[in-house]
Amino acid sequence: NLPAMKWCYSQALKRDPGIKVPKMPVTITVTVAGTVQSVSMPMATTPLGVCIKGKIQRWRFPRSTEGITTEIPLIFRGG
Repeated sequence: NLPAMKWCYSQALKRDPGIKVPKMPVTITVTVAGTVQSVSMPMATTPLGVCIKGKIQRWRFPRSTEGITTEIPLIFRGG
């Protein structure tokens, strides 16, 4: 999953070389089936946010007896 996040950031840098996003907290809700139900983050409507959200929505997790909502920090370095 890390390469996909790096790809999104590199694409955002191509659009806006001056972009500065050192850290982006992302809240993910995962269903009992292991699919991502929702993704929320700052900058969700920017090209970077749209790309990241699209990639995360494809993630799959092991099935569980309960769904979960968690926050992960995405940390971006360099260009």
